[in-house]
Amino acid sequence: GSLLGPFKIIEIERPTRYFFELESLFFNCQTGYSLRPKEKNTLLSFDVIARNPRVGEKIWWIFVKPIHSILASAVLRNTKRASEQPEEQIS
Repeated sequence: GSLLGPFKIIEIERPTRYFFELESLFFNCQTGYSLRPKEKNTLLSFDVIARNPRVGEKIWWIFVKPIHSILASAVLRNTKRASEQPEEQIS
């Protein structure tokens, strides 16, 4: 997959599913967003998957989580914008 900053894009189903992989010195995980229709609304799922995180990874997450929340909000705004556009306008 292509790279988006330190994240390797591993799965995209525009505009409903985006999953990334991060392999760094500090943390290894998979993270992603899924949008699914539910009744008259849309259900958002956000996953961070770290199998058997080391103590250092757990500590790293405590400090990075606020930054991650800011970045996640930006991705969600773009996902929302893309989901509201007609399909032929999404590139």
